[in-house]
Amino acid sequence: QRSAAASIASDVLGWSYFACWATSMYPQMVKNWQRQSVVGMSFDYQVANLVGFTAYSIYTCALVWDKNVKRAYSHRFSDNLVTVQDACFALNATVTTTVILSQCVVYERGSQRVSRVAAVVSVTTVVLTVVYACLVVAFPATLSWLGWLYWLSVVKLGVTCTKYVPQARLNHLRRSTVGWSIGNVLLDFSGGILSTAQLMLDGATLGWSGVIGDPIKFALGFVSVFFDIIFMIQHYVLFTDRSDDDRSRVLLAASPRRKRSDGVFPVDADDEAADLDEGLPDEGRRMLV
Repeated sequence: QRSAAASIASDVLGWSYFACWATSMYPQMVKNWQRQSVVGMSFDYQVANLVGFTAYSIYTCALVWDKNVKRAYSHRFSDNLVTVQDACFALNATVTTTVILSQCVVYERGSQRVSRVAAVVSVTTVVLTVVYACLVVAFPATLSWLGWLYWLSVVKLGVTCTKYVPQARLNHLRRSTVGWSIGNVLLDFSGGILSTAQLMLDGATLGWSGVIGDPIKFALGFVSVFFDIIFMIQHYVLFTDRSDDDRSRVLLAASPRRKRSDGVFPVDADDEAADLDEGLPDEGRRMLV
């Protein structure tokens, strides 16, 4: 039995990390709304987030509020370190990610889309999860819901370890972080530090078996901090140009152009600048008359 001070400290860390992580997605939503564009934000990252946070929501809610699951978990790992803050964060993240993905449908997105790899992996993961649940129903003597929940934790763990890569790669390819909210990164970084601190405190005062039984929480904190450092280096050191030229370029490409009587599109200064920005020769982009 740990001291009252340790319990209070754990609660403070828990609700502090929850506040950081729960609000970390709102800067991205606001930025998308302000720009009326999602250019620069990786769709693969958001799709992976939706799959991962949905799995994490089911996992944490079951371990916090389902008595049968909690009993089975305690028999296997003895210490259940999943908290109410974990469940609330997961539910909030699922909702906010859904809103951000809806922005991808409504706002200007240029040529960006969900990659084939991300789509195949996400659909395959969902199908395997549903099949596993059906097998648990069909063979309750052999398979258990606790095993299925642990599968969901593995799904979230896999998503956490890979989801940041598409966004970091997109920033590198564009040589810019415009469209990707640094506020999101700073809050995510703070939440990762606080979440890991709470887990370490709980492990030291309640038992380390709970840490072993909940590797996903440690991975969430550690991996998010690691990639957030990369994003901060990209934003503050490598790609410091804050000009939002992607937005104007996308609108220019989407706007109708008037055709002359001889069937040739007129060339103006904006078109020439866009051609040069894209690194294409002028001869390949216009017709001379």
